[in-house]
Amino acid sequence: MKALIRILAPLTLALAAIASAQSMSDSAMMNNLPVLVGAMAQQMGTAVAKGSFYTLEAPTKGTVTIYKHADGTQVLVLNNFKTEVGPDLQLWLSAATPKKGDGANLQKTKYVAVGLFKKAFDGNFEVKLPKGLDLSHYKSVLLWCEQVKTPFGAALLK
Repeated sequence: MKALIRILAPLTLALAAIASAQSMSDSAMMNNLPVLVGAMAQQMGTAVAKGSFYTLEAPTKGTVTIYKHADGTQVLVLNNFKTEVGPDLQLWLSAATPKKGDGANLQKTKYVAVGLFKKAFDGNFEVKLPKGLDLSHYKSVLLWCEQVKTPFGAALLK
């Protein structure tokens, strides 16, 4: 009996940790907060848009791919992403083709905020996009600092 407990106790703790991590990830995605990912978004999905980040007002680099799954779910994935630390840093899908010095005009263009960076500013991230979002209305992914009304970087979608 003691041998069985010694085997089951660590297994139970491991399963609880996995369930907790999955719950935190699901919660973050429901709130459209970027979460670190592996290759899950790419599995069973088709890439429908891609782009590479370029700097606007703060050094920004990385790639973006939007995947559409058979059930209609769309997931935006940032790979090798890195930018400056900033307060209230938001991830937008934008109808604009952003250029340096464009800050004031970008807020007047159609956009939808899909994510919010709070602590992590480099790595790989995924954001589940709002259900029914029509990507044909958006030309770019924009990294926007709401507090200072400044675009950090953007990626044109192809």
